[in-house]
Amino acid sequence: MSIEAAEAAVASSGQRVRDLKAEGADKEAVEAAVAELQAAKATLTASVEAALASCAEGTPEYDVLKAKLPAAAKPKGKEKKKDDAPQNDRAAAKAARAAQRGAKAEAKAATKDEAVLGPNLSQAEMDSAEFGNLFIQSTHAATRAWTGVKELVPSLAGQQVWVRARVATSRKQGK
Repeated sequence: MSIEAAEAAVASSGQRVRDLKAEGADKEAVEAAVAELQAAKATLTASVEAALASCAEGTPEYDVLKAKLPAAAKPKGKEKKKDDAPQNDRAAAKAARAAQRGAKAEAKAATKDEAVLGPNLSQAEMDSAEFGNLFIQSTHAATRAWTGVKELVPSLAGQQVWVRARVATSRKQGK
């Protein structure tokens, strides 16, 4: 059966069900019409799926055919209550989605920090990159003898001394 013929059968069956309900027909007649409608929808679904199999995904024809697939039937009464029962499954799925969002946010923050700060470098390899996070830690004991600022006296003139100090203000001096 062609897709157009199947669509026409679904439309006529649907109209028949609406007319029977509007007239207040007996339950058996409405149920028979609904069964006929469901069979017509199944035929339409099979026809559309067969046509979809021959089309490449993402093409305009594929999208048109995908839109022609009939919607799934809505559950009623007792069927609906059965579907509402797995509340724990919904809560677990919600928790899993929240955990996934949290992990994604952490990964995004980590990559953002890496991108902003650059590579981690040590004092031994700081010449290998133009920028990065420089971690300065002594790898061997220094043999320098430090001289405190208070210990600088005129008798040390002409000698080389190592002084550790902080610069409070540094500004450019004119000529």
